[in-house]
Parts: sequence; structure tokens; C-alpha cells
Amino acid sequence: MSEQSELLLDYQPGFLDHLSDQLTNENGEHQAIELLFEAYPFKRASYSQRIELINRLILLLKNNPDNIPVAYLEKLITPLDTPELRTLQVTGQAYGIAIEIMYRE
Repeated sequence: MSEQSELLLDYQPGFLDHLSDQLTNENGEHQAIELLFEAYPFKRASYSQRIELINRLILLLKNNPDNIPVAYLEKLITPLDTPELRTLQVTGQAYGIAIEIMYRE
């Protein structure tokens, strides 16, 4: 991904939300996963946007667990910066999904 693309995703969480949703609706789930992981953990997004994007990523991983790079999964299990978001990692099952996929390979 180019530096310009990374900056766009980093500073435009609304665009990231729209594009990942559009990819998902057009059978581009793996592209949406890659796009979301490139911007994860969405630090420039508002708190509510971060929750929405993390939940979308978790749902995509649950439905498309194949061929996910281990480096992406390691990002997913790295503790997030607030207690609320760390709770989301656990209750949203991000941690469990990442571990399950990693050990399946």
C-alpha cells in the first residue's frame, strides 16, 4: 500500500468504513479484511468509529477465516490502548478468533 493510501485511510475513517462495507457487499471480503488490517487499530477514528470498524473486522474474520496472514492476527491480539477497547477484543472474540486461526494452520 502506498504512503498516500495509508495516510488517506489513517485520516479518513469514514472513507475506510464506507470502502470496507462496499467491498464486503461486492464479495470482496478478503480485500476488506486487508484494508481494515492496514489501518488497524484505527487510532485516528473516533471512539464510536473504532468500535464499528473493529466489530466489522471481527465479523469478517469469523466469516472468512482462511488465508489470513499471521502478522495480521498478531496485530489483532495485541492489547488495544483503552480498557474498553481491550474488553471489546475479548467480548467480540477478536482474541479467540485470532488464536483459533493461527493454530489451525
